[in-house]
Amino acid sequence: MPETQVYLSGALAGAQDLTSRCRFYERFASMASEEGISVYLPHTKTHPQADSGLLPEQVFDLDLAMIRRSSLLVAFLDVPSLGVGAEVALACELGIPVMGTTAYERSTSRFIVGLLSNSRHGTFYQYERLEDLVAHTASILESSPLIGLTARSTEPPPHCALR
Repeated sequence: MPETQVYLSGALAGAQDLTSRCRFYERFASMASEEGISVYLPHTKTHPQADSGLLPEQVFDLDLAMIRRSSLLVAFLDVPSLGVGAEVALACELGIPVMGTTAYERSTSRFIVGLLSNSRHGTFYQYERLEDLVAHTASILESSPLIGLTARSTEPPPHCALR
């Protein structure tokens, strides 16, 4: 499988233990890398503490640019986050496939699951082991007719508020 860019969306500012959350995201990215999947981790560029000097507009611009360059957005929905919700909505609006996910024992917002279910570009997946999630991510990248389409441009759709 060719290398693919996945944008990992996960709670940062609202995480109770930011270091542990970042390690968890890095573990997913490392496992995905073994499958030939390149994962962009926002905290490596816009960490709430290490990069606290960045203006909110800079964080938004950088993260939005990386979402636009991605073939798939994987959203960890187990920790409530305004940023994750915004990234999911933006990706759906931009026509970028989104997979929202939680571990089986975790619950999440019915609204965000409904948004994904009602979007042509969204799906929701609960995993038992992180290995299962990586395998499911790889299968989505291999089978989705939306992955790799050049119809996505750097410009948002005409009806998008980001114009």
